[in-house]
Amino acid sequence: LSRHSIEAYARDLRHFLRAMDEAGRRRPGDVERSDVLAWLEAMEASGLAPSSRARTLSAVRGFFRHLVREGRLEASPVRDLRPG
Repeated sequence: LSRHSIEAYARDLRHFLRAMDEAGRRRPGDVERSDVLAWLEAMEASGLAPSSRARTLSAVRGFFRHLVREGRLEASPVRDLRPG
């Protein structure tokens, strides 16, 4: 990935984690599928472009996939979510 792409993914993940923290989901294991769906709906309602929403969801999926691989989570709340 290019430096620009890595920075964009990091920014997207920080945005997601901040939103989850504000929703009271302070640890990755606290995040539920319904939290992610509400977050995706909020991004759409804010007018974020579909390509940006897809990139953001990709960053979040990668984050949770990593946590599952490392044994820190049993399952990802975003495993089968696709941008809508």
